[in-house]
Parts: sequence; C-alpha cells; structure tokens
Amino acid sequence: MPQALEGIRVLDLSSGPAGGIATMILADFGAEVLNIAPVHGDPMTELPVAPMWQRGKRSLTLDLTAKSAIDTLHELCAAADVLVCTWQASALETKGLDWGALHARQRNRLERLCRYVTRPAIYLERLTVRPDGQIQYELKNPFRNGTTHILFSPLDFLSKLAALVPRPHHNLVRYHGIFAPNSKMRKLVVPKSSKRVKGKEDSKTDKSVEEAASELIASLSWAQRLKRVFNIDITLCPLCGGTMRVIADITDPDIIQKILDHIEAQPPPNQPATAIQS
Repeated sequence: MPQALEGIRVLDLSSGPAGGIATMILADFGAEVLNIAPVHGDPMTELPVAPMWQRGKRSLTLDLTAKSAIDTLHELCAAADVLVCTWQASALETKGLDWGALHARQRNRLERLCRYVTRPAIYLERLTVRPDGQIQYELKNPFRNGTTHILFSPLDFLSKLAALVPRPHHNLVRYHGIFAPNSKMRKLVVPKSSKRVKGKEDSKTDKSVEEAASELIASLSWAQRLKRVFNIDITLCPLCGGTMRVIADITDPDIIQKILDHIEAQPPPNQPATAIQS
C-alpha cells in the first residue's frame, strides 16, 4: 500500500532534535529524506537519542566552504519538494538558500502548486446518477475502511454544491493564507506589475524581494487566458492553421444573433486542397 508522502523529496539541512524529528516523521510517512552532513561532523549526533531521528534517511557529506559543494546543494534544492533548515537567515543568504533565491529558481514549482490549490471541487467524470435517483461520487483513493463511493440524495447534493457558490457581488475565486490579499508575504510569491509608482514604499522594500521579482511578467490577454485555462486557441484558423486577428468586438445581442443566423445558413466551407505527389 503506498504511503501518504511517497514520492516527496525532502532536503534536510537541520541540526538537532527539532528538525531531526520533523524530518523523521516525514520519512516515516514515506518521504525520501536526504540529510546533508557537515565535513567536520554535527555535535548534535553525539546525543544518545540522535540515532532515533536519523532513521529512514539517506546522508550526504558536503564541504559547504567549497563552491562545487554549494553548486551541488543548489541542484539538490531545485530537485527537492521540501527544504528543512535550522540555519540563521544570514547563513542562508550567504549560501544562496534564502527565500528570494529559492523562489527565483523554482517558479515552475510555484505554478504547479497554484494549479493544484485552484482545482475544482468536483471531478465530473467520477460523478454519476444511479437508476434510483441517488447521486454517486467515486473517490480517487478508497478510505481506510474500504469505502470507494459516496451516495447523496439529490437535495443533499444540491446543498453541498450551494455551499461552494460565492455570494453575489463577491469574487469567484478566493485566496487564503499566503495568497490572501492582505498577507504580508503575498508579494514574495505573486509577480509584480511592470508599472511601478516610486514612493515611500519602494524605499522600504527588502532588497532580496526585489531581486526575486526581477523578472516581471506581463498580463495575459483574454485569448491567452482562454487557451491557458481551457486549451482553446481562438487565434488559430481551423481550416488553414494560420493565425487570425481580432477585427471587432461585438457585444450587442441582436447583432450577435444576426451573425450566428447568417453563419448557420451558409454552406460548409470547402476543405483546403492537399498536394499529391506521384
């Protein structure tokens, strides 16, 4: 049976029981933990209970005074899912392991995390209606007691869906924790706009945060958003494969209906000719 944290890679740079026990618990649940040991040894490993928190881990000795070892450490950080460290903030910044440096090197992982937390609440392909009218939802992974499906009455199922519908005049997507609008750490994970207003706030901005957000990302157009979310590329011609361009923005319902009626009355377009080589 697969464990809860199977496939999760943890890089352990901690020293002492706090970080050691934390990573030990991660290893007990199936995570792959790699402990980085200093060349001259860790005094904390001489404690009688040290072998306990070292169980289930792999160990690698690195001389972090050498540049090659620092490069190896950066590669390990890039491949890890979790970094556990008990170093001081100044030491992390010196080794290039502070939040700004790690954040700048792992934008793809941040995007993957954002896509995960914004998944829809219900997967429609696992939702079916039984002949007796009950709503049946198949679980992705069975419960420990063997449960594979959950049954709802139609009214109960509607009440569960209603709880997910936002109230009128509120945002359809709500962010919590570090992504919340008022979170002080939001600026560390959300790209900043290229248009900035110079003022008092700029002078108080942390330098490491500025370096982490040095790569400014432009806003996507509505066509790019449509392609990114629904994989629908409206700029691609279905006949010739060429790139189309927007010539008008029509919002009048009457004009839209006339255009649609006209398109339905037209015969289907001819397929483009295909060259045949003899």
